[in-house]
Amino acid sequence: MNSGILEVLSCSVALHCPLSAFSVCAVVASRFRILQTPRLNRILSVSGLVGAVLEELVDQAILVREKSYAPYSKFQVGAALLCDDGTIITGCNVENAVYPLGNCAERTAIHKAVSEGHRKFKAIAIAAHMDKEFVGPCGACRQTLREFGSNIEVYMVKAESREMAKTDVQELLPFMFPPRETTFRGIKF
Repeated sequence: MNSGILEVLSCSVALHCPLSAFSVCAVVASRFRILQTPRLNRILSVSGLVGAVLEELVDQAILVREKSYAPYSKFQVGAALLCDDGTIITGCNVENAVYPLGNCAERTAIHKAVSEGHRKFKAIAIAAHMDKEFVGPCGACRQTLREFGSNIEVYMVKAESREMAKTDVQELLPFMFPPRETTFRGIKF
């Protein structure tokens, strides 16, 4: 590991995930505090985004959060999706009086990216304001992200403090419904 880029501070911080509890390690990169989940033997290795790309992704997620339409919950969420060509596509949550018709920030960004011709994604940053918890993608957003790959990095960001937790789609949705298993009228995808 390049200690000039990342410095391990502590492994005593706990992150609560709605689906399961897992511990995290704290590391510092640029002006962020990144909490990385230890998956298999990766506890001290960070192979994710660093530097200017990560800063831009997080900045975009925080900025688009302000455009959220959340008159009912008042809970604003922004997402910035990094495409494989380096393009960043943003999305925010859009609520509706009929709650199931609302759309999450992550799916808004994915749908927007697909409508602009993008199909391969490297990472997504999700920004929301919570003091003690990180906001991760809901189940529908996890499955939508999985449609485009299980190795997409997920950065969950506390908008005010810029503290974040890093994971990936595979870790968030270990028993996913993979697209390659889907058939439609006898055609296997």
